[in-house]
Amino acid sequence: MLKFLRKKKTVKRIFWVAALLIIPGFITLQVGNLSKNGKLNNRVSVGDNIQISSEDFAKSLKDAEVGLFLNYFNQPEVLDKLKTDRELLSQIAYQNLILKNITKREKIAVSDREVIKFISAHPLFNRNGEFDNKLYEHILKYNLGLMPRYFEESARSFLANSKLKEDITKNVAVSEKELLGFYKNEYEKIRFSYILIDQNSLKDEILVSENEINSFYDRNKILFKGEEKEKVSSYIANLIKNEKSIELVDKKAAELYNESKVDDINLEELAKRHNLKLHNTEFISRYDNIDEIVETYKIVEMAFKLKPGQVSNPIEIKNGFAIIEPMEFKFINEGEFEKEKENYKNKALSIKKMGIFDNWLKSIAINYSFDADPEKL
Repeated sequence: MLKFLRKKKTVKRIFWVAALLIIPGFITLQVGNLSKNGKLNNRVSVGDNIQISSEDFAKSLKDAEVGLFLNYFNQPEVLDKLKTDRELLSQIAYQNLILKNITKREKIAVSDREVIKFISAHPLFNRNGEFDNKLYEHILKYNLGLMPRYFEESARSFLANSKLKEDITKNVAVSEKELLGFYKNEYEKIRFSYILIDQNSLKDEILVSENEINSFYDRNKILFKGEEKEKVSSYIANLIKNEKSIELVDKKAAELYNESKVDDINLEELAKRHNLKLHNTEFISRYDNIDEIVETYKIVEMAFKLKPGQVSNPIEIKNGFAIIEPMEFKFINEGEFEKEKENYKNKALSIKKMGIFDNWLKSIAINYSFDADPEKL
């Protein structure tokens, strides 16, 4: 650990508040630029013409993993899923590059003392209420594969990002109406059925002609910076398939919904007719996750607006559409809310701050470019 902390045998437990890790809902990585040898460039540009090497991006990916570990260490199943999601890690790494640029520009510093305080108070490294250096080094070595100095610098960046978030959201407050809304979001439960119409499942049915590839290449030569069409034809074909599959899945979702209304059938019968898998959830809240659906909050929120047995309109999701049907509701107890609302205020405030910072970051990200495919760096 930092030299001071490595020498200190025990550190009194400090009250620790976990910094919320913000994962933007939509950070779009731009298409990578092809170099003259047909490979993707190994440098990226992150706003203000700042060049970031592939090594810097790799470090940012590792920092993203550290951030997830610090936040989800006590939820191993969630952590394992997040760590293996390469797209998500790339998005967080890109976010961290933006935040690093902003914290540097705003001169947001984190002292050694603050790093020591954060790490020594983290419950992950505490045993019997005290910091345990052997446990600390064991976890870094066998869980993260990091040397202490690297981890501490990663923690420093984590804290700098947290300071920026606090500065952006320092004047945020929660009204009584918002408090009730947050409480409902967490504690209202619903069970529902759903079917997915996935554009990826339709791609194999799509054929792309040579004329279509030629036409796309001619219209978008600037994207390929002089690369010969033969070298990028498979990439172009995939782009065309993706565009066509979006049109197909849109059409199919509309047809399924119209059929359910015309024939007055429920979702189970609709799924049987078209050999689609019918999914049934347990009781879940708006803050829970459904593995197949990125936009779980959006789906659950829509489900609460329907009546039991009512089939929804097609709801657009990441890879297509979902159609849902509520089965059973569990609404909150207003009396319990009145008893718990004072204790719930801090949690609601953190949730609101997270949303505000997320929206701020999305607005900032628009002004930044990322000119290489992180999967190839």
